[in-house]
Amino acid sequence: MKTVAIRLNRINLFEGPISVRLFDRSSNSHHDAGSVTDDALAERLAARKPGSHSAAAEVQNKLSARAGEASFEEKWPTFTKAIEHWSGEGSRSPVRLVTWTCRNVACEFAQDVKIGARRGETVPLRCRQCGRTQRVTLAELAAPPREVSLET
Repeated sequence: MKTVAIRLNRINLFEGPISVRLFDRSSNSHHDAGSVTDDALAERLAARKPGSHSAAAEVQNKLSARAGEASFEEKWPTFTKAIEHWSGEGSRSPVRLVTWTCRNVACEFAQDVKIGARRGETVPLRCRQCGRTQRVTLAELAAPPREVSLET
């Protein structure tokens, strides 16, 4: 079994997606699994430790704190299995590539973000160009995988 460190960081401090990074202690490698919503995080934590509401609550409390960070370790047969789990393979909220355009008339910057969220979920996203936060509703999962269309 491999020890995998999971580092979660709330992107907009008190709301918005949570970035997920995985670290393989044995090979010193890491993987950026994208970002997940609170619901997607709860789904992943519950799937990993069914019935462990206190562990999930502890992670959520750390993310709600001023620093907005939480770290913990898990045991996995392979690093790839950990990546698949945290990327939401087979879940209702898989990480997909979302392409969106800032609605700020002075900006209108097109950008991509990897995010795990359920269809129809509204997510606050911050523009990398102007810094404005906007609420974006994920319309539907589209083929090919890793893409979604948006209703803004």
